[in-house]
Amino acid sequence: MFLRFFVILVGYKCLDIVVFDWLMLTKWKLPLKIYPETAGSAAYSSFGFNRKSHTLKLILFAGLSLVIAFVLTRFF
Repeated sequence: MFLRFFVILVGYKCLDIVVFDWLMLTKWKLPLKIYPETAGSAAYSSFGFNRKSHTLKLILFAGLSLVIAFVLTRFF
C-alpha cells in the first residue's frame, strides 16, 4: 500500500515538474502571455530555480505515503 501512495504522490510531483515548470514556464512562457508584468522573472530563463523546494516535497511525500499507508492498513 505504501508503494501505491508513493507512486501517486511522486507521479504528481514529476508531472508538475515536467508540465508546469519545464513546458509551460520555460518553453511556452505561458504565464508571461497571461501576465506580461512578470517579464524578467527568473522562472522564464532558468529551469530548476526551485530545485530545493521540489526535492523537499519529494522527501516529504515519502514520509506522507508511509503515514497514509500505515493509517489505512491499521484502521481500515
